[in-house]
Amino acid sequence: MEIRRQQPATVDREVNMIGTHQTDTWLASLDVTLPDQVAGAAGEQSLSKSALLGAIRTQLLPYITYGPTYRRAVADNLARALSAFRRERGEDALFWLNDAITAATAA
Repeated sequence: MEIRRQQPATVDREVNMIGTHQTDTWLASLDVTLPDQVAGAAGEQSLSKSALLGAIRTQLLPYITYGPTYRRAVADNLARALSAFRRERGEDALFWLNDAITAATAA
C-alpha cells in the first residue's frame, strides 16, 4: 500500500516566528509593501492596511514572536491573511485574519 502525502498550501513564511527585536522593522516593512486597502466581498467593508497592522500590533504580536506565547496556528493564519492582502483578495484576507485572531484568543 502506497502512502501519499498531501502537499501543504503555499504560505508566506515570513511570519512563522520572529524575534521581538525584529518586530518594529518587520511592521515597518509591511507598512511600505502592503497595498493601502483591499475590497471585501460584495456588500462588505474594505480592509485597510492600518486596520490590519493595528490588529497585528494589538492582538497577534505576542503569538508570532519567539517565546513561550508563540502559537504556530496564529502565525500560519496570519501568513495566509498577509498573502491574500498582498494579492488584493480582501474576502480571503478577512477570513484568515479572523482565523488568526480566533487562534490567538483560544491560546
